[in-house]
Amino acid sequence: MPTINDIYPSKYLSAADLQNQDVAVTIERVEMEEFEDNGRKVTKPVVFFQGSTKAMIFNKTNSTTVVDITGQDNTDNWPGARICLYPTMVPFGNKMTEAIRVKRPPEPTAVAVASPPPAVPPATAPVAAAAPVASVPEPTATPSASPTVAPANPQVDDDLADEIPWK
Repeated sequence: MPTINDIYPSKYLSAADLQNQDVAVTIERVEMEEFEDNGRKVTKPVVFFQGSTKAMIFNKTNSTTVVDITGQDNTDNWPGARICLYPTMVPFGNKMTEAIRVKRPPEPTAVAVASPPPAVPPATAPVAAAAPVASVPEPTATPSASPTVAPANPQVDDDLADEIPWK
């Protein structure tokens, strides 16, 4: 049986599109569009996301949250920002309705990586007299457990690698 969203598809994102999940997204661009609201014309930001064909009309609540997350009140500076969309119930008039809200995405999980090599002193620094280096035997390899390998991109949290459920 088709859903209402199947029967009446929209180019704009709805709470049902999130399929009851929090979805981390990256803002691709923001365009200002004019809409009619109770007989008057209002301009609102329409936010497009990387990897999605649906855009989201932002209200003041969601726009203010993005400003809090990014520190940028100019929508031209929002592209590249990572945010999390989530479905929730909100009061609208005298009834509760589904809506999408924005929150800060979860912090990436800390990944242990090897410490960086020591800094090389600048070429203009005085060079200390070199001391002889004692010969140290190479350690022999032991057939113990294999070393732990850090992920190729430690900046990406598995929770943020979710596929966008709508296209």
